[in-house]
Amino acid sequence: MSSDPNSQPEGVEPPSGAEGPASPPPPPPPPSGPVSPPPGQSPPPPPTPGQAPVPSPPGGGYPPQQYGGGMPPAAPAAGAPVLPGQPVTWGTRMASGLIDYIAIPLPIYAVGWLAALILPGDTFWLSIAGLAALGVVVWNMWTQGETGQSIGKKYVGTRVVDMQGRTIGGGMGILRWLLHILDALPCYVGYLWPLWDTPKRQTFSDKIVSTVVIPA
Repeated sequence: MSSDPNSQPEGVEPPSGAEGPASPPPPPPPPSGPVSPPPGQSPPPPPTPGQAPVPSPPGGGYPPQQYGGGMPPAAPAAGAPVLPGQPVTWGTRMASGLIDYIAIPLPIYAVGWLAALILPGDTFWLSIAGLAALGVVVWNMWTQGETGQSIGKKYVGTRVVDMQGRTIGGGMGILRWLLHILDALPCYVGYLWPLWDTPKRQTFSDKIVSTVVIPA
């Protein structure tokens, strides 16, 4: 038998107040609120609209900064016009004009001219053909104002809109057509104006009614 007075007999548990081996301390709680960036590192910028936020690394703190790519597009220069689309070239505009003002009304007038040669009352048939051709042009310009496209513009794939990208309406479409008289008066300079009028490429009539011709 052992003579150690502090020894416990076998099968006897130590008192409930006796302390066992010390347990490791619990880990510190994660920091709450904003975390200060490490020295030499700035906070990450907020995500741009439509971009998912960058997840934080394990253990908290700021995510590593990313350079290059994903930058928002540069804002337009101050005073630069904001257009609803890229204006089409002068050649494209000329092609649609030839269809609207020559290729469509000219055959109608040619039918009246042939009728005047064959049938009596040549003046009557020429007048009828002229009115019919004029009516087709007026209808075509009305349709262009309502839908943005005349027959010629639909064929070449363009449309005429205001500076907000909206159609201008049938009445304004006819007014814009009538204002082409100003384009023709000074030796047709107004029709040539889109060649050097950047970035809008407008004729005089376009400038008066604030329209631009863009791809459909």
